[in-house]
Amino acid sequence: MTRPDPAAHVSRRLFLLASGAAAMTAAARPATAAETRVNNVLVEDDRWLLPGWETLTDADDAGVASTLDLVGETARLLASKDIALLLLAIPFKARYCDVLAPGEIAAPVQTRYARSLDAMRTRSIATLDLDAVMSPLRTPQTPLYYRTDQHWTSTAVDASGAAIAATIVRTFGLAPGTQKQPLAPLMTASQTGDLATLLPPDLQAKLGPQTYRVRTAFDADLTGYNIFTGALPEPDKPPRVQLVGSSFVRPLWGLPQTIAAALQQPVGLTFFNGDAGPYHTLLMNLRSTLPSRKPDVVVWQMTEANLHLGPAATGWWSIGDLMSTDFFLSHVREAVAAV
Repeated sequence: MTRPDPAAHVSRRLFLLASGAAAMTAAARPATAAETRVNNVLVEDDRWLLPGWETLTDADDAGVASTLDLVGETARLLASKDIALLLLAIPFKARYCDVLAPGEIAAPVQTRYARSLDAMRTRSIATLDLDAVMSPLRTPQTPLYYRTDQHWTSTAVDASGAAIAATIVRTFGLAPGTQKQPLAPLMTASQTGDLATLLPPDLQAKLGPQTYRVRTAFDADLTGYNIFTGALPEPDKPPRVQLVGSSFVRPLWGLPQTIAAALQQPVGLTFFNGDAGPYHTLLMNLRSTLPSRKPDVVVWQMTEANLHLGPAATGWWSIGDLMSTDFFLSHVREAVAAV
């Protein structure tokens, strides 16, 4: 397989913007003996890489609450047209990294995911606990995140896909379909991890390539998807479930395919790389699918690490994707009104 463009994995712009903020906070949390920061990538124990722009110390509960207020309002707007919303928060990679020093992750960040789930439920936002799904599977021989990449492994993806499908059936009463959606077999590929591409060549060589187990070839998996899972031509009926998210839901990792196989019906997919932001991605989906392809359920994927960021988070989302909260909600209303 050809090596992917590193920019398809990690936004260089996001990296450069975040590095300035990270430099200002580095003195507040000195690196441990086993940790170094290189080009705003945390190199843990000379083996594991973490995004330096994802804070290990500031849980920002107020920012999370603001985001969830916005998600709750979005869910109500969709519900007015009988479209259910399931919020999917991908757990923080750093909590699944065994080589961090004790106390390196601040206690409020260690417990942030559980508090975020409680905040979702308080706002009647449908969700599921992926920490509870993934944690029992974690062993030294079974990592749930790739060592030199931001993303989750096939073990985490397959278990999460099955749990998401079960939640959709249980929470929204969606009956399983009758169209078998066979899963493509997992394939092995050796690539430079997306975080490793940000490091100097000598350090990349020291870390070595990352071995992936994926369901779609790297060079066949592009950003900006707005497609149906399964083979073309498109199915006769619109998909009842639409998955919307970032690179975590790329066909490469296999989440949309796994959900479709469990539900026995096609699943729609819209995704853009992380610097587009979840708000731009959802609007792109709603504008392109409503009213002609109205789903029963939208699964909106975010990440725990970025759950505190709103649609106007300068320095996180690309300039063209920044928007005010009012702009976002007005365009959700406009898309929903077309149904």
